[in-house]
Amino acid sequence: SRGKKYILPMLWLIIQWLLPTRMPLVSRMNFKHTMEGYRWSWTMMLHSKTSLHSPGLMFMTLRPKCNGVNFPNPMANQSPVQDVHSFPYEQQIVESCMRCAVVAQLYPRQMPKVAAGVDSLVGDMCKGDDSSLSIMASYFSRTNSDAFRRTIDPGVDLMQVHRAQAALSPWGKAFHALLDKPPSEEFILQGIGSVAIPSRGYIEPTTGLNLSDKKNTLVLVDRSPCLMVDPIRIHSVNAMIMLAKSPAPLKLIACGDVSLRECKVVDLPIGKPINAPAIRTLFISWDDSRGSMPTPEQNSKACSESVSEDIVIEIQRVFHDGRDDAGWSSL
Repeated sequence: SRGKKYILPMLWLIIQWLLPTRMPLVSRMNFKHTMEGYRWSWTMMLHSKTSLHSPGLMFMTLRPKCNGVNFPNPMANQSPVQDVHSFPYEQQIVESCMRCAVVAQLYPRQMPKVAAGVDSLVGDMCKGDDSSLSIMASYFSRTNSDAFRRTIDPGVDLMQVHRAQAALSPWGKAFHALLDKPPSEEFILQGIGSVAIPSRGYIEPTTGLNLSDKKNTLVLVDRSPCLMVDPIRIHSVNAMIMLAKSPAPLKLIACGDVSLRECKVVDLPIGKPINAPAIRTLFISWDDSRGSMPTPEQNSKACSESVSEDIVIEIQRVFHDGRDDAGWSSL
């Protein structure tokens, strides 16, 4: 009788001991970047994560598509730092729940649920018998003071992931929550953190500049097949940009209008900093003019299966007043 009294307390203690040990297993020892198994773990509050650097340098973006066509951002004309193809969900999240914005940056696993919230707002605008709204993510995140690294596969439809999760039974949801894995296609990339970043960065040793103001310097780490699927976007920011590591040179596409039709293309060589004047949308893109390019389907598959990073870009924000669209003519 006395032994039976201790069964439930002992069971509770065992669960409290077992739950944290799942973290390195379910994350394949990559938990500080993916945050898989991070909840109820022994490392809680030891890591901070963010996807937002400053206005114009924000890397947590959801892009809805209606039947494969980019959904226009209704607020793009109101703010020069808004992505023209993104839904401004950050503002919606902050207005409804300030903590929710922090959770969305801390736990990439929550992005399908955020995508479902976007669908509830704009899904009815995608009309037609065969119409379907897909939502992809352009998502880089930084752990502590590390680089911003691509975290979510840009070719995965987060709405499909959400629908698969919503269709699970209560037991199925509990099982997948324990594993911290989706029931459908995996959307968190593997091998995050495979490239080490030197403490002095790349621009400072190359140019001799003393970049003592590190808060205005950031490093982006990507994978070439993922960049082919989803070019990096910067909005209305004067910056010095240096491609420090890449299998091949990239290109900058500077577009001064919301329709992305008035654009200028500039080469981004490896190891040479480029002064990029502020412009409405600046793409850092793969140079598709260099040899044959894989199909979009091949790129998406290669991105999903990639296990290492091979592109490193350093950006030093330079503060000047106003945009300088004409400045691109000198490059």
